[in-house]
Amino acid sequence: MKQYFSEPMLRGMNIRVVIRIHEMICLENTGKPHCLAELLDVSERTVYNYIAFMKEELKAPIHYSTIKESYYYTEPPGLCFVVGKKIKK
Repeated sequence: MKQYFSEPMLRGMNIRVVIRIHEMICLENTGKPHCLAELLDVSERTVYNYIAFMKEELKAPIHYSTIKESYYYTEPPGLCFVVGKKIKK
């Protein structure tokens, strides 16, 4: 069985934070990393870790614009999160 995510990279990751970052990147409204950290109630270093995780493990084409002061996708990311749906057994 292929392991898609490296264990150290997953440790401490919260999918809700990943989804929130994704939503804000889609809107190109993340602000500077320290502002995003405040909004998410995490450290700036944690923001960098989440962005690295999304880029490396989810292959999200994320870049940062110093002009817009926001992260953005250079192309459609191909990420789809379904929130609030229960899985039937």
